[in-house]
Amino acid sequence: MSAPTLVAHAPGDEIVSFDHARRLAAIRPPVVELVELAGGHNDAFLAARPGYTRTLADFIERVTGGGAGHAR
Repeated sequence: MSAPTLVAHAPGDEIVSFDHARRLAAIRPPVVELVELAGGHNDAFLAARPGYTRTLADFIERVTGGGAGHAR
């Protein structure tokens, strides 16, 4: 079974190479989105929060057909 997948990773991650995210995205089609975050390993979600939350909400809306019921 396959499911839509969002891979979010920071190229500046000093612990896990961004190449891991690229390889994961490459083997996970058909619906996969790779999002590059700002920041490093421990602060990427904080550094990229506005763009990340918008991207996550858009991804959920696309894969659920808008039926996720999330508020913006």
